[in-house]
Amino acid sequence: MKYTLDVAVSGEAKKPNAATAATSGNAGPSRWDASGSVKRSAASATLDKQCGFRVVRQRPAQAADIWIANIARAEAESRFLRYQNKVSSFTTNDQGRIAWQRQDYNWWVSVDGNEFYLIPDALIDGG
Repeated sequence: MKYTLDVAVSGEAKKPNAATAATSGNAGPSRWDASGSVKRSAASATLDKQCGFRVVRQRPAQAADIWIANIARAEAESRFLRYQNKVSSFTTNDQGRIAWQRQDYNWWVSVDGNEFYLIPDALIDGG
């Protein structure tokens, strides 16, 4: 017995915008370059806990979109951070006050003085 299977795809696939995906209430994109865990803390900068992350890297733009499992915000599943190497800066997709500084081969990042993360260079660069 012979069987034939025909499959067809029509239309154009839409790529999710990184910032839109983060604000839609999900835990990040369905496709990412890497995932793992980072040090974090809430309320004080102890960095004594771990939480999951997903990252999508834009190598030509020297940028990375990072989704970190939420630990301090009840209204969202994840914290979105965008790193841009050209200006060595972090931004968020909300109105959070963000601060960052280098710490060896890591970035210490704070949002609203209530969320604290340690972001390794390897997470951003894929090292």
